Amino acid sequence: MFRVDPAKPSVWRYSSLLPSFGKEFSLGEALTPIYKIGGVLIKDESRNPTGSYADRASAVIVSHVMSLGNAINKSFIVQYVEDFTKSVVYYMEHAIGSNRISVEIQNLFEVLVDDLMYFASKNIGLAKNMSLQCGGDSLIYISYFNPLTVEGLKTIVFEVYESNTRVESIVVPAETGLLAYSILKGIQDLRKAGLDASYSIVAVLAGSQNTPDLLRLSQEIKTVRISDEEIYEALKALAQRGIKAKPISAISYYIAENIGNSIAILSGGIKHVVRSGRHSLLKSRIVETLSRKSLATAYEIWKENGEYTLRGVYKALKSMEKNGEVCYEVVSRGKRKIKLYKLC
Repeated sequence: MFRVDPAKPSVWRYSSLLPSFGKEFSLGEALTPIYKIGGVLIKDESRNPTGSYADRASAVIVSHVMSLGNAINKSFIVQYVEDFTKSVVYYMEHAIGSNRISVEIQNLFEVLVDDLMYFASKNIGLAKNMSLQCGGDSLIYISYFNPLTVEGLKTIVFEVYESNTRVESIVVPAETGLLAYSILKGIQDLRKAGLDASYSIVAVLAGSQNTPDLLRLSQEIKTVRISDEEIYEALKALAQRGIKAKPISAISYYIAENIGNSIAILSGGIKHVVRSGRHSLLKSRIVETLSRKSLATAYEIWKENGEYTLRGVYKALKSMEKNGEVCYEVVSRGKRKIKLYKLC
């Protein structure tokens, strides 16, 4: 049965369809906002603690680790996968400390510089081919491709369903295929619970990328291919709206824009560009506020950005209306009509 626990602001609000552990560990992941950029509906996974959808998986993985018993006496090897490894290390550090965690790499030069700096700052060890040496009770290997990752990532579709977002397709990047596979698992779980989760999944392949094996195994996941030129056009479109994004997020946006009636899962690595000047900074703060709240009055926006004047917020909103950066709808509250702003 699908039950939502509103008292848990994390993946564990869906514990009815998640593995059961003695401890449910969370750092506030999930419940990421759904809003529009240039008319395209997106789910912004950059709002997770480390800026990636991988935090959903980390919450489940670390909960499992903490249920093993004597976790404090074990050592852990984490496979290096961009975003995933940094997320797991971050969660593990907060749960049990970082002194017994190492990262398995194949080639040092394939590791992102920012990730290397992060691992170094936490005194994380690096090792090669440690998965071959792992086993037993004292040394545990954590792989990206494991059932717990799937369990964490599938909660994305639970949130789409809970929010009553009416779309036909969920568009995701197909870098490894695991995200698409996990969302399909979530859809199947909702259907088994007797719910009408009639979403289709569109997985986007970039350039000459080979189709991941996970996607070859499922007839329920449609794959489309996007060219390098189209990826660049998507990056430009986002940049013109003040959004800096990784190509992996831009490809979902581009395809969702083209097929319509879809929601793009922006898997991380996006941020609103802060331009120089106090007025431009205020606009960026307004965008950030509306990204989280979806709908808000000018007064509610001002309350979250109290270093500015209410008049300044009104002026910035009026300018953003003219530029098509924000839209609004008029609703009744009691006997009053109020304007609720949202991102266009």
